[in-house]
Amino acid sequence: MRSKIQPSGPTIKVRLARLAAAFLIGLASLSSSIQAATDTTNLNVSASIAPACTVGVTALNFGVYSGDGTDMTATATLTTSCSGGPTTPWTATFDGGSSGIRDARRLVSPDGTITWDYNIYADGGYIVVLGDPLISGSTVAMTSVDGPSQTIYGLLPVAGIPTAADTYIDIVVVTLTF
Repeated sequence: MRSKIQPSGPTIKVRLARLAAAFLIGLASLSSSIQAATDTTNLNVSASIAPACTVGVTALNFGVYSGDGTDMTATATLTTSCSGGPTTPWTATFDGGSSGIRDARRLVSPDGTITWDYNIYADGGYIVVLGDPLISGSTVAMTSVDGPSQTIYGLLPVAGIPTAADTYIDIVVVTLTF
C-alpha cells in the first residue's frame, strides 16, 4: 500500500492565505501612494434690487379768498421713496393741469365755464415754474439731487379773480421717472 507523503511546511491553505494577505498589504500601500487630482473654481453669487420708486404729493390748498387784494400762496410737499435708497436718481415732471399749458395753469369752476389763473413753482420767489423742460423749455422738473422730500410753491394772483363764489379746482399729474 502506498502511504501518503505529507509535505513539510505550511499547508496550501496557509500559503494561499499568506499570499492573499501580502497582496492586500501591497494593494493598500499602492492606493495610499496614489493622490486624487483636484481642481477649484469660484461660484459667483449676487442679488440685485431693481429700482422701484413711489411718489406722493400733499394737496396745494390756497384756502378761501378774503377779499383783501393780496395774492394767495400755498405750499405742498412732494415725497419720493425708492427701493434703491436715497441715491436712486429720479425726475418729477408736472403736466399743465386742466389748461394743458404748464406756463399758464388754471383753476376751473365745477361747470367748467370760469377759470382762475395760478401756477406752481420750484422756489418761494415764484420765478421757476414747475413743468417738464422737455416739453416746455421755460419750466423745470424736480430731481433727486434736492432730496426725497421737496416743497412745491403755489401762487394764485388776485388779478383776474372770478366774481362767482364757488370752489375752483385743477388736477396736475406728477410723473416720476427713475
